[in-house]
Amino acid sequence: MDRLKVLFRLPASDRILLLRAAWLVGTIRIALYFVPFRSLLFRALKLHEDDVNRRTGSAQPVQKLAWAVTVASRWVPKATCLTQALALQNLLSRSGYQSKLEIGVTKDHKTGFEAHAWVVWENHIVIGGPQIARYTVVGSWSNAA
Repeated sequence: MDRLKVLFRLPASDRILLLRAAWLVGTIRIALYFVPFRSLLFRALKLHEDDVNRRTGSAQPVQKLAWAVTVASRWVPKATCLTQALALQNLLSRSGYQSKLEIGVTKDHKTGFEAHAWVVWENHIVIGGPQIARYTVVGSWSNAA
C-alpha cells in the first residue's frame, strides 16, 4: 500500500515512466524465463531498428530512465541484472540514446562462477555498476543504428 501512495505522489510524467518501466521489466523477466537469451536479444535489437522512425522529441534524461528501471525492478520478483540491463537499453533506445549492454563473468575460490550485466552510455555505467572491474567482458551489444 505504501508503494501506491508513493506512486501517486509522483508527478504524472514520473508515474507514467515508472509504470512503463515496470511493464517492460516484467515482460523481459517473463521472456527470459521462456525465450533463449540470443532470441530475446535479437528481438530487442530488431525493435530498436523499428523504433528509429517512431521516436518522439521528448526523451527523458538517461538518469531518470535508469531510476525508473531500478525502482520498477523492486516490484518484479527476480528482476536480475540482465533483466534490468535489457529493460534500460530498450528505454534508452526508444529515447534515442546509444548505449551498450555488456555481460561479464568472474570466478574465484570463494564465490565460484558469477555473471553480471550492465549498461554503458557515453563511457558511464548507468545501471549495474560500479564494481564491474572484477568481471571479464564476454559479450557486448550496442543499440546503435
